Amino acid sequence: MDSLRLGGVLLLVGIMACSATPVGTVDSGPRPDAPMGSDGGCAVGEVECLGTCHDPETSTQHCGGCGLACFEGEDCVAGVCMPDCTAPETACGRTCTDLSMDILNCGTCGTRCMGGTRCMGGACVVVCAEDELNCEGVCIDPATDTSNCGVCGNVCGADMVCNAGSCASPCPDGETGCGGTCVDTSTSVAHCGACDAACVGSETCVAGACFLDCPGGMNCGGTCIDTSSDAANCGACGMACEAGEVCNSGACVTDCGALTNCSGSCVDTTTDEMNCGTCAMVCAPGQMCLSSVCRSPMENFTFPSSGDTRVTRFPNLWNAGDYIEGNRTLGLPSMTGVSFSMTLEGNSLSCDNQDMRVVINGTPVGTFAVMPGASTATGSFTFGAITGPTYTIRVETTRTVNSGCGSAGISNDVSTWTAT
Repeated sequence: MDSLRLGGVLLLVGIMACSATPVGTVDSGPRPDAPMGSDGGCAVGEVECLGTCHDPETSTQHCGGCGLACFEGEDCVAGVCMPDCTAPETACGRTCTDLSMDILNCGTCGTRCMGGTRCMGGACVVVCAEDELNCEGVCIDPATDTSNCGVCGNVCGADMVCNAGSCASPCPDGETGCGGTCVDTSTSVAHCGACDAACVGSETCVAGACFLDCPGGMNCGGTCIDTSSDAANCGACGMACEAGEVCNSGACVTDCGALTNCSGSCVDTTTDEMNCGTCAMVCAPGQMCLSSVCRSPMENFTFPSSGDTRVTRFPNLWNAGDYIEGNRTLGLPSMTGVSFSMTLEGNSLSCDNQDMRVVINGTPVGTFAVMPGASTATGSFTFGAITGPTYTIRVETTRTVNSGCGSAGISNDVSTWTAT
């Protein structure tokens, strides 16, 4: 009887073992919004966020930790938000890119093409001029190169030249072989009269001899002279200006030193509103001549301020598209330039820059970068006139900072901008 009772107990324990989920384990399927168990805890590898169990390795709402939601179109991979890229693009950080042609991510993420090379087929290659060939990383002219005549590796014989891409016998009558190329030494400035007898400067080769050529000037005693500005040869060779005069456009005029002679008067064209930048350039009413350009007066304003709009995923401007925007009404009817020095806060950048740009009334006017360790970010831009007097100022991030490299914010109500 005792053995029968013991057998029944063992059978019951076996049934329970097959039908119950052991404490501390979860079902194999995904649990994006799994409630907490009756014992109040989550399964191994999960975290409790607002009363619900989540896997921080895969949850797009709590990727890497509670409240860290991925953007639309991103997946959570090993606790990091990654873009869901479409072939042939690949995710590099939080950006989709084509590794076959991206010079910043060539073949693999982070591989940059340097020294003027381009990314082609996932490899950094030297790009030669249209009439050149890339032979083992060196650009050559296949029309004249005796070691690569016509194609890479085609070497001409010792007594031959490369002429128009073909190895040929010695040069025709009237020409001489110089460095593997047939040239006319009666006219060649590099081989004037003989191989390697090069003319210098602006000389030309005439009948195998170098002669001074003075395009736009005049040959005065064997020297090229600009007679429009030379005080010793003003307008013509030997026509010297008197003391206190300079040669301007081939005429002797009063010497104004650092100033400009405008109709006999010496003026500073960097500030003169009647001769701004050049003589007779008159600024419009209400404008000033600043650095040789007619502009409206300058005006200072503060940006950003606590009342401006901030669109960011995190407190700092980290992701591409994050921005601060606000309207400023100024006394300037139009704006042609802006400069600033913005105070930074929470700058934790370590291994990447935070690339930014300034947009005014929807027009991008300039870019700048926040550097690791910097306490301020500065910029100065000039541009075509933007109509005011109300201006919408936006500072936005143009590229997502590399993962793990930190970020930086901009303090409110302390940064001065100057508009012109």
